[in-house]
Amino acid sequence: MLAEIIGVAGCGKTTLTKTLVSQQSGVPVTMAPTLDGRRSVVTLLRTALRHIVPVLRHSRRGFLWHNLRMIMHINGMLEQLSGAASDGVRIYDQGLIYNLASFCNQGFHSGPDYLSRVREDTLARIFTVVDAVIYLQVDRQTSFDRVMGRDRSHYLKSADSAARERFMDFYIGYYESAVLQARAAGVPVLVVDAKQATPAEVHQQVAAFLEEQATATAS
Repeated sequence: MLAEIIGVAGCGKTTLTKTLVSQQSGVPVTMAPTLDGRRSVVTLLRTALRHIVPVLRHSRRGFLWHNLRMIMHINGMLEQLSGAASDGVRIYDQGLIYNLASFCNQGFHSGPDYLSRVREDTLARIFTVVDAVIYLQVDRQTSFDRVMGRDRSHYLKSADSAARERFMDFYIGYYESAVLQARAAGVPVLVVDAKQATPAEVHQQVAAFLEEQATATAS
């Protein structure tokens, strides 16, 4: 079973993943290795042929390779996951949905209609591979406060207030849309209020959800 944790920066994705792996309960949970977007020659050609015309039509000058590279990267990740199998739960905190969000955040490089089609089409393919989604919800201010309070570098630390708001609005809107599309595709989704709940409460909710979904998937 493959599960992905999504949510804005600072919501606790990585912390939760590490806790689920270190504090095993009920069903085996492993942190899946980072996906590198490698792809076969067949996938490379198929993806390039599928997208080359709309990318040429909509890409601003200088961003053709950027758009093709990101599309092929995500398709390569899908190819890796489609052929993988394991016992228990494999969990990602920066997987397919996260990478697609990063690509869509660069949407000013492409026409909005084309970008919307790519996002919906790719999410539909993702939800044929991902078996469950956990969405950790926090508001913009909580996200920013947590990012500023940790050592890791992040775009939000150097951005002005207007850029931070645009960044957060995009990601919150994107993840909420992804949750709706996951549910429409029949993928189980757990939404957790990661601002109000303690880390222990978040872990308890998610562990119970994963055990339930793993049992359902196995049967």
